[in-house]
Amino acid sequence: MSIPPDWLRNFFTEDNQIDLDRVLSLTNPYDPKFQDLLKPLVSSAIEGKWPLLLPVSCGGELYFYGAERDRRSLEELRQILQAVLGAADTYPEFPLIKVARGKIEQILLQQAPAGLLKVNLLRQSQSDFALRKRVFQALASVLDLYQQRPPVTAVVKRPIGRILRDFFAACQSRDGSKASRFFDELKTTGNFSQRNLISLELQAWEAERRWSDILGHPRLVDMLGGRLPAQLVRVLLRAIGNLGGDRLLEPAAFGEVPLEHIRLLCQPISPLFANRPPLEARECFASDWKLWAIGAGALGFSDGLDGLPDFIDPAWICGLHNWANLPTKTPVAPTIAAITSLQKVSSPQSFNDLRLVLEGSLSASMEELHEIWVAVQEAPEELKSQLYIYPRLQSVWQGICQLFDGSRQLGWKGWLERLKEASTDPEALIHELQEESQSWSIESFSEAQLSQCLHGDASTSLLLRDSLPLLLDWLDRRQILCSGQFWLEWLELLALDDLVNPSDIQLAGQIVQRFLSRPSQIGDRARLGESLELLWEKGGSVSSYSEMLEIVELLLDETQPGQQELQKLWLVLQRFALSRWTRLELAQRFLTKSLAREIFGESNEASYPPLAAEGGDADLDVQTRKLSGRLLAIYSLTEGAARRAKTVLEGMFEGLRVELNHDHTATPTLQNLAKKANYFLFVAGSAKHQAFYPVSRIRQDLIYPLGKGASSIIEAFCKSCVNSTSE
Repeated sequence: MSIPPDWLRNFFTEDNQIDLDRVLSLTNPYDPKFQDLLKPLVSSAIEGKWPLLLPVSCGGELYFYGAERDRRSLEELRQILQAVLGAADTYPEFPLIKVARGKIEQILLQQAPAGLLKVNLLRQSQSDFALRKRVFQALASVLDLYQQRPPVTAVVKRPIGRILRDFFAACQSRDGSKASRFFDELKTTGNFSQRNLISLELQAWEAERRWSDILGHPRLVDMLGGRLPAQLVRVLLRAIGNLGGDRLLEPAAFGEVPLEHIRLLCQPISPLFANRPPLEARECFASDWKLWAIGAGALGFSDGLDGLPDFIDPAWICGLHNWANLPTKTPVAPTIAAITSLQKVSSPQSFNDLRLVLEGSLSASMEELHEIWVAVQEAPEELKSQLYIYPRLQSVWQGICQLFDGSRQLGWKGWLERLKEASTDPEALIHELQEESQSWSIESFSEAQLSQCLHGDASTSLLLRDSLPLLLDWLDRRQILCSGQFWLEWLELLALDDLVNPSDIQLAGQIVQRFLSRPSQIGDRARLGESLELLWEKGGSVSSYSEMLEIVELLLDETQPGQQELQKLWLVLQRFALSRWTRLELAQRFLTKSLAREIFGESNEASYPPLAAEGGDADLDVQTRKLSGRLLAIYSLTEGAARRAKTVLEGMFEGLRVELNHDHTATPTLQNLAKKANYFLFVAGSAKHQAFYPVSRIRQDLIYPLGKGASSIIEAFCKSCVNSTSE
């Protein structure tokens, strides 16, 4: 047998009671019945073979870690382990570990950065040697299976649409770690241009709140040389906003941020402010227009400020001129002036004409772009052939050509029509949606047309499911409200999907939130409950349990009657929770019992096991002592969720004080709370800007949950504060 690598020796010395030297020893080995079980797993790791399946014995408990070279291989390993092990001796779901919780995991993650699968034995298996032996032998058979299979010559890849669906769902929920992981998967497909990959990477960084990194992206200069997609423009503007620009959105706030600070932020992306941005002139985009104006003013591009939409307050524009030391003009309600040169563009007859038209296209609307495309198509071929000498202009022209083929109808209407055509390439459709939908007009959207497509064939339904995160984002940004019936049809489509998708429960939560905000009938509530039950029974898991609890909270807090449907759904979740009680996080157990009391009353508590294991949790005791006497402030307009989070956190950490605030403006009470609290958790998804800006000026260490429910609030506090106190 080869000499074991250092990392493997460290793995078996840090808190792992299995002695590697005895496993390898010829003179002092373990009892043969143990030795024969350990040796196949250890030998495979010593020989450098993948996957890794290694045992740990710690504190009287036996468990295993599985590892692979990359994420895709790790998911394949998960499926094989589930098929081989079943559910008789081990828990059927293997949690994915990306962040080390101890030295053993840290050592193994250094060898397998894609993550670890943890195989936990059922309680009865821990004390029964025959059952443990069966698990060891099953894992050894998995390693044998890997060695016997022929070399893999091609890697099976997930469909592009499904990866994009998961990516944009993660971006929309601001789950940066997931967004980054799905972006890495998108990169390996080879189906995206470099410009598209840069745009996707910046959106993933936005979900991670990496604002400075966004503005300093090393390849951003390549994007600024051509026509910027509307989505990318908004990402860059939001980065400026989060680094100080948002404080200038109110007329009286210009004295709070130095001009030089904003100028330094905007200089690396100055081409963005030299031309009119590709933003719709609608009031729902007022913040984006203001942030663009702030950047243009800071860099001295005063001419562009004359063409701001008429919903921008003239007094605010005057304040901007004064702050940026620009010539002050008489405040009038400005409008976006028509660009005569573009609307009346004729076919270029000289290369200088062609250059001016293409440069002007960078600030043109979609309608104007189409006119430019028609005009340049009619230009002499010898003119267009000269573009290869000027790569930037050639890139601009190629980008316009990709948008138009002379017959394609733009927007949602055209996309849905092409969706129904059998000859359409599904990947081309999903690429079109991902790259262009943020530029589509409101007029192109029809709820009735989309609703009709929801009842199409299987291939149509699959593409629509993949489009859902992008649709949700598009509707939200334009503040478009659809009917409750429309959202119910979407939920039923998700529930009836044969494929289990990790993002389904999260997307269902967004659908339920929109459904509950619209009028509905009692019969619709029954359909809603049935769809949620079906969705959970199909794809429910420990990893998505918190997201399902947030859906329960939405139903619990709504004003319309639906208690019977909620109780039926809760019984389904209760069975799941009780069957996996020890695998749930402590906070999830607390919240589960809290919700059960609200739904069924105090008597229901007897149905649940103890919250903590016998003997308590030593780490929790240490964290409780360190948090004792500390003050946590929670700001949220979702009062029920904040109240539940307070109850759970004060129950978990004795001595921790939690104060809630639901003020719509920056009241003295809210500002005083921001000053005195040790921790301040701001639920941005349930907040008012009038409250956010003053609080963010007082504190730079705000904690932001991913969602609005108690589950998200508790998880954000535990990750940000509990883990830091234990360091």
